Amino acid sequence: MQQEPAQHQKLKELIPMHSSIIAGAGLIGLEMVEAFKKRGQTGRGDMDVTVVEMADHILPSLLDKNMAKIVERELEANGVKIILGERVEEILGRDGQIKGIITSAKRNIDSDFIVLGTGVRPNSEIARDAGVELGYANAIKVDEYMRTNIPDIFAAGDCATARNYITNKDTYIPLGTTANKQGRVAGENVVGGNTKFRGIAGSAITKVFDLFIGKTGLTSEEGIRNGFDPVEELIESITRAGYYPGNKPIWIKIVADRKSGRVLGSQIVGGEGVKERIDLIALALLLKADIRDLASFDACYVPPASPVWEPINIAASQTAKLVI
Repeated sequence: MQQEPAQHQKLKELIPMHSSIIAGAGLIGLEMVEAFKKRGQTGRGDMDVTVVEMADHILPSLLDKNMAKIVERELEANGVKIILGERVEEILGRDGQIKGIITSAKRNIDSDFIVLGTGVRPNSEIARDAGVELGYANAIKVDEYMRTNIPDIFAAGDCATARNYITNKDTYIPLGTTANKQGRVAGENVVGGNTKFRGIAGSAITKVFDLFIGKTGLTSEEGIRNGFDPVEELIESITRAGYYPGNKPIWIKIVADRKSGRVLGSQIVGGEGVKERIDLIALALLLKADIRDLASFDACYVPPASPVWEPINIAASQTAKLVI
C-alpha cells in the first residue's frame, strides 16, 4: 500500500478540521462542501460545514432561485448550514490560527478552516500594459480566431473573452472546457491555420451529494437583458421507467423566446442523466433550434435510462404552449 506523503500527514496535524466555512456558493464552493463533509465522515467525526453566500440563493450564476431551492434542500439534508444574503466581512484569528468570521449582518461564526470561493477576475494587466485591448470584464478581447488587436499576438483561456452564441456578444465565463477549445484554436492559428472558435453557451455542470446540476444558455432574466421576450416552464419528471429500480427525480426548466420560439437556455437538476440532456440543449442553442424542435425530436426509450416520454420533450412541450 502506498504511504501517504509526509506533508499531507503534517497538514492533518496542523488543521484540526472540526468545522469549516465556505465563502461563496459557486461551483468551486459547493464541490468543497461535499469534500469537507465526506472528510468528516471518514474516521475523524462529522464536520460542521457552513456556506455563506451574498446572493439570495446558491449557485447564483448557474441557477434561478426556484431551481437553487432543490439543491439547497439536498445540502441541508446532508447537514450543511446555509447562510444567504450575507458576505464575509472579517476573518477572525488568534495565535496564528483561524477562529471564525464576521458576516455583513454582524453574525459571528466560529470555524477552524475557511475557503474563499468568491469568483475570479482575469489577470490581464500585463497584456493591457503591452497595448493589448481589453474587453468584457477586463478580459483580453479576442476575435473568433483568438487574435488580439496586435498582429501575431493571440490569447485564449481564463484571461480571454468568449463570444456567446445565443446573444452574439462577448462574455467572460472562465471554464476549463472553454480554455481547452480556445487553446486549440489559438495554437492552430499561430502556426498558420485558419480555424474559428464558434463560441460558448455558458454550459456548466457540477455534482453535490446525490444531485447533478447543469445549465446552458440564458436564464429568463439574462434573456430580458439581451433583448429577448423569454418564457419558461419547469417540470419534474423521472430518469427511468417508473417501475424500474433506481428511478430518480429530475427537474428541467427550459427558456424560449416568446415571439420567435427560439430556445434560449435550460437548467436541469437531477439524480442522473443531467449532462446528456444539458449537452443536447447546448447543441440546440448552437443550431438556433425552435422550442417545438425540442418538443418533438425522436428520443430513445429504454427502461433503465429513460421513461417513455423523454423529460426534455415534456419540458419543451410545456414551454411551447407559451410561445406565440
